[in-house]
Amino acid sequence: MKLRGTGEKVAEPRPEPRPEPTSEVKSELKIVRLLPEDLFLRRTADLHQLIAKQAYQLFQESGFADGHDLEHWLQAESQLLTPTRTEVRESQVAITVKTILFGFDAENIEIHVEPQRIFISGQQVDKSEASAEVKARVKRIFRSIDLPAQIDADKVRATFSRGELEIRLQKINVVPKADAASNNG
Repeated sequence: MKLRGTGEKVAEPRPEPRPEPTSEVKSELKIVRLLPEDLFLRRTADLHQLIAKQAYQLFQESGFADGHDLEHWLQAESQLLTPTRTEVRESQVAITVKTILFGFDAENIEIHVEPQRIFISGQQVDKSEASAEVKARVKRIFRSIDLPAQIDADKVRATFSRGELEIRLQKINVVPKADAASNNG
């Protein structure tokens, strides 16, 4: 799993202290690293081109009938992209995004972060269908999520465990309540 920031600065996440083992601790947590932005843009353009080709094939199959562009595009997306369930929660200081990505490995998931938007993308060969005789099915995801507040791209933490991706995004310029109360008095 890779995490992409909008700046050119490359940062490694800080290791967090591990809690004492209990039955509730996630055992497969993985922290991601930040990468330059250009690779993400290239992969996004490749995905766009793949969807466009599929939409054109649907246009051909319909006998070149006009007026169904959006229908063909959405159908092509549904054929090529794996649907994901995503939940966004906001607190006073952070935004948490949870996405279910069963069948994906952490190494095949990328996260691109902007001040008020994140992108989650990935591609993985479906291992259950991969064999020498049968063409393997490629699972793809691409989600663009607008955030309810601006976040600090340098203070993003992502974990992946048992098919669930959790991204914690620190809000910008959040003043703790105790500090805000002392500044008003």
